[in-house]
Amino acid sequence: MLNITDPAEARKIIRADKYDKQTAGIAGKYVQGNICILPSKYALDFAAFCQKNPKPCPLIGFGIKGDPHLKDLGDIDIRTDVPKYKIWQNGKVVDEPTNIKKYWNDDLVTFVLGCSMSFELPLMEAGIEMQHIKNNTTVPMYKANIDCEPAGPFKGKLVVSMRPLNADDTIKAIQ
Repeated sequence: MLNITDPAEARKIIRADKYDKQTAGIAGKYVQGNICILPSKYALDFAAFCQKNPKPCPLIGFGIKGDPHLKDLGDIDIRTDVPKYKIWQNGKVVDEPTNIKKYWNDDLVTFVLGCSMSFELPLMEAGIEMQHIKNNTTVPMYKANIDCEPAGPFKGKLVVSMRPLNADDTIKAIQ
């Protein structure tokens, strides 16, 4: 894991292809986001899906059609500033590149969704160990049996993340 507190510095390293792992614990005092990049014909429906499902899909930013920069969120070039991307086609991952320059086109719109990694620093500051950070793995996620509110073609089950805690740490987390 990168031991960096400044998100601009983290993006600089990632942009230079010097880091391709998960970002939990990096720049922990800042909100982290998950990204979804879609053709513009799906943008309004996806925005409506986020609006109807604000807890699992808290929309914290979005881009302008065709523009890979997210100026409202910082010096961000969405094509290069994520350690690893998943390229989906017809419901399957077809590539996991470290940048998406070859995939970017003028019809794409970027959405940034808040994620659960944003609350980990206060837990760690309270002395609660995050196993996925310690082990440099992705946080465990599970598909629940709860439906999200559909919007256009977007529908599905709620996905939740989990941090395994012992009883004492669970009490600390609640406090």
